Amino acid sequence: MGKLRIVGLGPTNEKDLTVKALEAIHDESKKFLRTEAHDAVAYFRSHHIPYKSYDYLYESLDDFDAIYRAIADDLMEASKSEDITYFVPGHPLIAEKTVVYLLEKDPSIDIVDGLSFIEPVLAAVKKDPIDGLKIINGDDFTDLDLDVHVDTIVTQVYNQRIVRELKLALSELYGDEHEVFVLSHAGHEAKAFREKRPVYMLDRFDDYGYETSLYIPATKAYKDVRDVVRLIRRLRGPEGCPWDGEQTHESMKAHLIEEAYEAAYAIDCKDDFAMEEELGDVLFQVIFHAELAAQEGTFTLASLTEALVEKMIRRHPHVFQGGASDWEGMKSKERGSQSLGEKLRHYEGLPALMRGQKTVARLPEDALHSEAFEGMDEDSRRIVEGLIKLLIDAEHAGIDAESTLAAALGRLTDALSHEGDENKNL
Repeated sequence: MGKLRIVGLGPTNEKDLTVKALEAIHDESKKFLRTEAHDAVAYFRSHHIPYKSYDYLYESLDDFDAIYRAIADDLMEASKSEDITYFVPGHPLIAEKTVVYLLEKDPSIDIVDGLSFIEPVLAAVKKDPIDGLKIINGDDFTDLDLDVHVDTIVTQVYNQRIVRELKLALSELYGDEHEVFVLSHAGHEAKAFREKRPVYMLDRFDDYGYETSLYIPATKAYKDVRDVVRLIRRLRGPEGCPWDGEQTHESMKAHLIEEAYEAAYAIDCKDDFAMEEELGDVLFQVIFHAELAAQEGTFTLASLTEALVEKMIRRHPHVFQGGASDWEGMKSKERGSQSLGEKLRHYEGLPALMRGQKTVARLPEDALHSEAFEGMDEDSRRIVEGLIKLLIDAEHAGIDAESTLAAALGRLTDALSHEGDENKNL
């Protein structure tokens, strides 16, 4: 039974090899390299150290993940019969996916540290990461991975496709003029390259390769939900706004409803600019209530978000679990066994027309002649019965009564306004 050990070669050439790495290179174990495309490999050649490289897999397999898994499988198989040492660029535990897969198979594998690429990058840009540093993989990222409030290193920026995708994401979050550092072979005496480039110019160069990283300085732009949280805490703080500091869930309820209606109206008007502003106002209300709850010790924005995501996953088993889609069934299951009256109470707080249509959709027809009309005079009862019957017709026809009536009233208002303008010109 053999043993597998993983050794870091450092970020550049043989000058970054540690004493333990040199000992591993010269011992009796069989040597494996993820790639020969690393300057420290010259030490193996100059000292006639035999090794096996996995570079051939990069040409025979379709994607990097398949390559990394194949390397891990081969190493585990080889270690069954003899002691082997696997050498990787930099530090084994930083941006090295093969090591991730190896440790999944055997968490007890020995790791021999090596200097990572991070230290030379920080030295090249002269930055201290104490205020935060994020590292992301340029070959596998989304805009959600970016955090404008901390410095970010993007690794694996090795072709124009990755650069173009990064440029679009960075432009949206940081702006076209935001300057980033482009670095290659950081820490190497002869090959090190460092240049500042504005985001809009990133894809105008063709000097990106497997040793290229971007260093993106943080920005103070307000681009994150956390900025809204900070704003609300400032407003409600000792030196903030007295009005905001006095508000409660009850006092803010009317504002939440008002902002929701204004957002809905912006949507009806197909006014993108107004929609952006009004949805922002709704978001402010939601976060304000979450902050109030956090101060009261009832819930937080984090717990609210967690509960929301978990609920949406439960209600979409066809997406997350391969099951069938049954939205109403999932909601009923969550709420447990409830009477019809308890279910109808979930509609309290909705506008009367919207609440009415949702209610009649659940009611048996004989409920129209129930105690719901007790205490009403004859005219009121006749009108309410008529309205409910109209809501039943709308439900059967698949018409949203609330939005349809709102749209009709809007058209009526527009027509009357136009008519008034014409009369003024007579």
